Amino acid sequence: MDRLKNMANVNYDEEYENDNGERSLIVASSNHRRGSGSRPNPTSYSSLSQHSHTNGGLSSHAPGSPPIVDAATTGSGQNNGGYEELFKDSVPCPSCRGLGRVPKELENQLVALIPMKDGRLKPRRTILYVAIAVGLCIVTAGLLIFFLMPRDITISSNRPFLEPKHIDINVTAKFANFTVINKYNVSNNNFYSVKISGVAMKSLYSNAVIAQSSAYKEHPLEISARSEDELLVPMDFILSGEHGSLVSHCMSNWSWIHNLPILFEVTANYTYMGHSEQATLTTFQTVSCHPQPKPVPSTIKSPTMGFHATVATRSFSRAKRDIRDVLDSPS
Repeated sequence: MDRLKNMANVNYDEEYENDNGERSLIVASSNHRRGSGSRPNPTSYSSLSQHSHTNGGLSSHAPGSPPIVDAATTGSGQNNGGYEELFKDSVPCPSCRGLGRVPKELENQLVALIPMKDGRLKPRRTILYVAIAVGLCIVTAGLLIFFLMPRDITISSNRPFLEPKHIDINVTAKFANFTVINKYNVSNNNFYSVKISGVAMKSLYSNAVIAQSSAYKEHPLEISARSEDELLVPMDFILSGEHGSLVSHCMSNWSWIHNLPILFEVTANYTYMGHSEQATLTTFQTVSCHPQPKPVPSTIKSPTMGFHATVATRSFSRAKRDIRDVLDSPS
């Protein structure tokens, strides 16, 4: 109880300014004043820093907080018997160089103030780091665009001469059915694989569609990055009705008659990275509808048999001549 009374009797006696420019207060005990009857020595008093910013640091005392006594006056206060330090509700000030204290309730609310000329606010080589970061971003974006930009799928053909693989002709009924296989080259210029999901082809003769076919719908063809592959598209031709007049052309032995100029239009559907595209090609090609002649048996004798026969004849003639020479010679 006596301790609490002494704390309550502490009052502010005098205000002065120290060497650092801080406003400070002289704290004295009223009991000591009443006992001595004279003004206390300022050197035995403890000073408190009020709530102010000094040399870019933090405040060491907040308004409304209990008076704080410096640790330097502990000994003198005890010797005089009337001075007392109040440290139980405060903590050392982190930026006051050991000259002040901060209330505990304000310890988590401290704010550090850094001068504008502090070197930490001006990091070195900032422009270099920013330039390197921007350069890396530009290079990365350029590489992504270069490798991921979609490129067209190219379909090409050397326009081969197409001969029938199977043919069935009925001149009387003016009916002809034959099958040809057309070949195309597909080039993938992308840096990722492409899947051919379907190929449709139709043929025209005199601007009239005479046949249509499709392929690779059930079994897609996958083309690797930066590679080529071959498309084989079969087509069945059926000549009948309005095109029945072409059957007589197929039975002609003249090549310029049974070779038909056909216009082929091919469309390939392909997918890449979840996106679908189409590639088309139109070609004029010559299609033969003439039945292939059956192979004729060869009548040429084997040269080996003739050689053996000749050797045998020569050996027999030589033996006969040797016998005659032996008989004609004197014994």
